[in-house]
Amino acid sequence: MTVETLLGMIKIHFLNDSSNRDRREQIIFYLSSLLALLLRASLSDANSITAAERDVAACVNVLKEHPLGSLSSGVVLTSLLLLMDKQ
Repeated sequence: MTVETLLGMIKIHFLNDSSNRDRREQIIFYLSSLLALLLRASLSDANSITAAERDVAACVNVLKEHPLGSLSSGVVLTSLLLLMDKQ
């Protein structure tokens, strides 16, 4: 699975998410953990710089297309926090 595929599925499936707060936080946590894992793999592969650039661009596009309170942007921002926390 690629970062673009995961983000595309999140955008389609959770476009109009009306889950309660606890369920929403769980969804964000699990999806952002998966996204952070995929991003870490692509960013650490020196042979695949274009794939890493494409993955980062896909994350930036989610932040441009969705408001900060949306589930999609929450997944991206939380995954970035997870990446920075591991460094």
